[in-house]
Amino acid sequence: ISDPVKAAHFLHFIGYYRLSAYALPFQQPPPPTGQPSTGPDKPFKPGATFDDILNLYVFDRELRLLVMDAVERIEVALRSCLVNEMCLRHCAHWFMDATHFSPSFRHNKLIDKIEDELDIPGSGLRPQSPHHERFINHYFTKYTDPYLPPAWMIAETLPLGTWSTVYANLRQSAERKAVAAHFQVDEFVLKNWLHSLTYLRNLCAYHARVWNRQFV
Repeated sequence: ISDPVKAAHFLHFIGYYRLSAYALPFQQPPPPTGQPSTGPDKPFKPGATFDDILNLYVFDRELRLLVMDAVERIEVALRSCLVNEMCLRHCAHWFMDATHFSPSFRHNKLIDKIEDELDIPGSGLRPQSPHHERFINHYFTKYTDPYLPPAWMIAETLPLGTWSTVYANLRQSAERKAVAAHFQVDEFVLKNWLHSLTYLRNLCAYHARVWNRQFV
């Protein structure tokens, strides 16, 4: 530790536990099972410095920013392509019809999530409070039926994880293929990509470690 004051500052504002994950590459491997440990617990490799750990932490933070920039573009593109395809094939409120989804899909949970986001206490009712998006409030000012806004408005209020699940559970393979065609991949590939990207996006959103993490 070349600068104890600097080290104390970062330990205070980042936390020892959070930084400890980035210290692992600079520590000696544990002794073989059954062999007694000698010396300090998790000793550092010769030449390891606090700045090495801090630089790895900063790298991970910058990596998350780059990842979020890329995932944002994918998320917006998916919502747009999915909503456009389904609206052109059906109607503006296709997501309210359970027949568009696989039998195992819990369609009521999707509607519950939308109602919760819009502060609607139940089916057919009006919001109990204004939404933070003006276009949502405008819909409820002008329309009373259907009681939920159209898909292109709903798309702007729900996270990638929800749309990933919606896509994976579309009943018709032709509809999934049509969306996947915009990205020039197979529908199965796109479904799996979206599942992984949702996990990655959530890691970034909650400032979790991305560097050196295994994705299954």
